[in-house]
Formats: sequence, structure tokens, C-alpha cells
Amino acid sequence: MATTSRTIVRQGIASYFGGVWVDNVKAYQGGPLTDYGVVDVKRSWGKRIDWKSMFNRLNPGRGMGAFMVVSLNTDKEVREAIAGAPVLDSNGNIIAGGVKMLTYQCTLEVFHLAQAAYAEDAQDDIDLLIEAIKNLVRVDRTLGGICTDAGETSFGIRVKEDHPGVNRATERTSVHFTVQFEVRTQFIA
Repeated sequence: MATTSRTIVRQGIASYFGGVWVDNVKAYQGGPLTDYGVVDVKRSWGKRIDWKSMFNRLNPGRGMGAFMVVSLNTDKEVREAIAGAPVLDSNGNIIAGGVKMLTYQCTLEVFHLAQAAYAEDAQDDIDLLIEAIKNLVRVDRTLGGICTDAGETSFGIRVKEDHPGVNRATERTSVHFTVQFEVRTQFIA
């Protein structure tokens, strides 16, 4: 068994961006993006979206908020070094035999909702949030120690923003955007 897994990496990324796990909402909360309106970071897709609850947990008067879902779209495992045949411990875990690199393509799916008179204000808020996410990857390439590095491959850090949806009756603007980067981990195998 490797010392890393999709579950470990996914939960680590969600915790790094989201904060502390809150079981009754199945999300991480209180993390470094809270001041930018992110109230929940989910480690997987849920069955429903509770927009009202999202707004209720925002700082008073903010009027804009978001939640994030961590997706690991693809992964690729390659050998980096061979050091003989695998050696197992008494539990069947590989403890020697070389090094493998596991690269995950991570997509942070962000859903932003703004109760603002102008869509331009929502766009400003989205731009600040995107820069905050990218900066968190820049300042700690290990995402809190969960990986060898993130955002450092030639894939880089990519952002894709969809067209906004505007509900004229409620004065709400909604936007979905993604921030993608590769996350690499190394393990003995």
C-alpha cells in the first residue's frame, strides 16, 4: 500500500483551502478563503446546494459568497527510481524498492453567488477570490504538507471563468469558475 492515496490528497487539498472539517455539513469551513466569501469547501460533489445557508454564514453585509468542490480529474503514476525488488513490512506495505511519482490534475470548482446591484461588483469579488486561491498555491507549494508540490509543472495554474448568470428579479449574479493545477506526490514502491 502506498503512503498516499486519492482520498488523502483530496482531503488534504480541501482542508488546506477550506479549514476544519464540519461533519453535519460535510464540508471544510473557516479556512483562509473565508474573508473572500468561501463558506464551504467540499471534498466531493454533494446531492444538493444550500444557497440560503451559504449566505447566512457570510460576514454581515458582505452579500457575496462562494463554495468550492475539489475534483481530482486524472492521475498518472510513473517510476522515478528503481532500488531493487519491493520490500514489504509485516503488514504488506512496501517499505523499499524505489520511488514513484504520482501526478493528479486538480480542479477547484468554485460557485460564486452575489446579491449586488451591479454585476461588475460581483466580478471584482471573483477576481479577488481567484487571486487569493492562486496565492495560496504560490506561498505553500506543498499545500500544507499534503504533496511534494502543486502548480509547479508545465501545466501551471489555469483559470477558466464561465459567463455569468443574472437573475433580474432577485438582483443575483452567479458565476462558476475553475482553478486547475497539477499536484505531485512521491512514494516508495
